[in-house]
Amino acid sequence: MSYALVEEAVLRFEGKRQVLSLEPTNLGGILSSIEQVADATGVPDRATAVVTALRRRIEAVSAEAGDVAAGPRVLAVEWLDPLFTAGHWVPEMIRLAGGRDVLGIEGRPLDAGRVVPGLGWRSGRHRADAVRVHPGADRG
Repeated sequence: MSYALVEEAVLRFEGKRQVLSLEPTNLGGILSSIEQVADATGVPDRATAVVTALRRRIEAVSAEAGDVAAGPRVLAVEWLDPLFTAGHWVPEMIRLAGGRDVLGIEGRPLDAGRVVPGLGWRSGRHRADAVRVHPGADRG
């Protein structure tokens, strides 16, 4: 949903309203969004604790995966019909966990992602050792 549309809707309410536009495309952006929301709601200390804990978890997974010489080739699917590969932070998560995303591009939004008609799960250069399917919201 566009920021302009949200802003227009908020103006219909009485009183002052703050609109935060949060559009993270990677894990760093997600952590930053947590801090933005906490700042806007007056609880920045809570964000510091949450973000610190999440960074530690991400670093622990990455360190553990760093010992893997050649991780699995992963095909992450975000939408089934038509077939969309995952974008945003999912390819980054796969990399940090030791895998190699065969089609996803780190930081690239899903809507700008690749639609792959007729892709075979184990075909050609896109052959995957693992398939991760996580259907998103209704595209209506």
